[in-house]
Amino acid sequence: MGSGFVTCSLYVDDFLICYRSKHIHIIKRHLQQSLNKTEHWADTNGFWFSSSKAVCMHFCRLRKPHPDPTLILYGTAISVMQEVKFFGLIFHSKLSFLPHLRYLKKKCMKALNLLRVLPNTSWGPDQSTFLHLYRGLIRCRLDYGCIVLALPDPRT
Repeated sequence: MGSGFVTCSLYVDDFLICYRSKHIHIIKRHLQQSLNKTEHWADTNGFWFSSSKAVCMHFCRLRKPHPDPTLILYGTAISVMQEVKFFGLIFHSKLSFLPHLRYLKKKCMKALNLLRVLPNTSWGPDQSTFLHLYRGLIRCRLDYGCIVLALPDPRT
């Protein structure tokens, strides 16, 4: 996503609007215009976006205090969140993936505890079945979204 243009993404019932700029007032203006156009399109075509489910996330690594954009949908201010789960990944406004990694560890530990009780010499799955269980319960969680986590650091 480059600076200076609004990008949108739609997958099933998840809709995302993005804009990138160094100036928050420009971000706010472009995103609000996009929300107004989206709201008008929805009204014209018989659709409705849920204001209560809509969230705003301001990605920024600045340490000094700065305002988050105030965006309005159907006359209601959209909540600005520090963390949002999108397509199974937890995104943090400071571009830290620690919240997602903590969530991933918790989910994998539950599955790992299940796998620990399965192997036994007298009963339990054979090695091939056990490997399928590992791949289906743990490895798939680790693989999903790893491309996002492997992005290079923009500061370098």
